[in-house]
Amino acid sequence: MSGDPVANVLRRHGRLTRENYLNLEYMGRPPLDSDGQLPPELEAELPEELRGPDDVIGQHPVNAFRGDHPLSEFYRILLVLMEGR
Repeated sequence: MSGDPVANVLRRHGRLTRENYLNLEYMGRPPLDSDGQLPPELEAELPEELRGPDDVIGQHPVNAFRGDHPLSEFYRILLVLMEGR
């Protein structure tokens, strides 16, 4: 396990992906720039295995409760963590 608690939680639940990490770390609102990229200083702080290009995270959070939206997984993970499973 790494020293990053967010990565450790996601890894423990078998859900460690760049998308899940950014959504959980930034509560569903990763600080992406106008090109949809994470600023370089924040990119450098990511666990090494998650550094790289951003995926389709920049979709609007209003649609987060739709099953096909990237934030749906964030909310599902958050519920699991809150329920202590």
